[in-house]
Amino acid sequence: MSKFNIYKIPKVNQEDLIQKFNSVGLHQISSRYIRNFQLDFFLSSDPELIDIWWTEYYSDFFDENEIPQIKYILVV
Repeated sequence: MSKFNIYKIPKVNQEDLIQKFNSVGLHQISSRYIRNFQLDFFLSSDPELIDIWWTEYYSDFFDENEIPQIKYILVV
């Protein structure tokens, strides 16, 4: 079975966390609302290319024919 690291971030910490992400080269590429939760996907702007095993599970978050091959992906 797949393992995922998913964390709920208190709303009061969200802006500081997003600023930190941007300062280290992570940029928001997509947002989705699922069952009263907002998921924001952030990708590295200078990634190390690798094959990511779980991209097929989240393929609708990415543009067609553009499956990411990066080392760092974060979800808020």
